Amino acid sequence: MTNWQEPQQLGKGLPETWVLAIVKKFQARYLHKWASAVEGIEESVVSEWGEVLKGLNGNQIKVGLDNLPSAWPPSAGEFRDLCLGKGLNEFGLDYTPECYREQRPERLIDSDEMKESRKKSAEAGLAAIRKLL
Repeated sequence: MTNWQEPQQLGKGLPETWVLAIVKKFQARYLHKWASAVEGIEESVVSEWGEVLKGLNGNQIKVGLDNLPSAWPPSAGEFRDLCLGKGLNEFGLDYTPECYREQRPERLIDSDEMKESRKKSAEAGLAAIRKLL
């Protein structure tokens, strides 16, 4: 992992140059979703994100940028969590639902055999209906 050069801290928050780089990445990734969310408040977004992200280093920010969700841009707090490795899991949650923590996941997820059995049943049913027509 490449270390980002640590710029001189200006004010209380994350350096403005870093926040602007993050904003550019979000603009490129999320296009109108990001642009419409920040339209008219660009300056306050840079200021707020700088405050929320203060204390993060370059490597942490890179982790966050490398793990951006594809569907919608995260809020400043959600992005901070991504930077710290606390992002959403494959369920789109920050925790694992209890039903997925059971000892027998095969009860929750169809096995290949079960899928094949359902497919054959459906095909047999369709064949029977076609014979009637």
